[in-house]
Amino acid sequence: GMEKGNHVAILMSHSPEWVINYFAVIKAGGVAVLLSSMLKAPELNSLLRDSDAKILLTEKKFSQMLSAVLPGIPLLRQVLEVEGDSYKIMVAGSSAASPDVDIDDEDEATIMYTSGVLGKQKGVVHTHASLLGTPDIVSAGIRRGREDMVIDPVSFFYLLGLSEVLFGSLIKGCTVVIIPHFTPRAVLEAIERERGSGRVYQGSSFCRLNL
Repeated sequence: GMEKGNHVAILMSHSPEWVINYFAVIKAGGVAVLLSSMLKAPELNSLLRDSDAKILLTEKKFSQMLSAVLPGIPLLRQVLEVEGDSYKIMVAGSSAASPDVDIDDEDEATIMYTSGVLGKQKGVVHTHASLLGTPDIVSAGIRRGREDMVIDPVSFFYLLGLSEVLFGSLIKGCTVVIIPHFTPRAVLEAIERERGSGRVYQGSSFCRLNL
């Protein structure tokens, strides 16, 4: 089981399951280590070592890469694939009640890694307070409410995706429509289908929509 303060790495696709597992970790007092789903084996090896993660939440699609990486990560004691039987057994045996854990605003909640453009990727620690406080700053001037629907192709392991899209939308009561894989067609079809009232894009992605 997980104890307060344990580092739990998340290597998953952009999906509702990512959101469920992320909030489960931080609500239980764990520190979620967000890993890009685009990592290659050497990068994954380096970040898992650096993060001190004891648990890894992942998917079957990453199993081949992980089989080459995990033998070199002695601190990692448990790997759970969300499609696997061990994960399903864990969920089935869990209680719907909130975990009996005291969480302080300044407790660590999330570690996000920089892109490494200027060198080695570095883990940036976010507390519960910073996660809840950042959306109001990032979203200043953006009006959102319960009636709004945000179309989201931005991965949650990016600060923009986690803070602006996920936290910013949920705090305001918005619905978030998750697009697993960005393509201009997928975004435009989601906007038409869901009648999205708000969209969040990275610069290059916005240009590709040719709006």
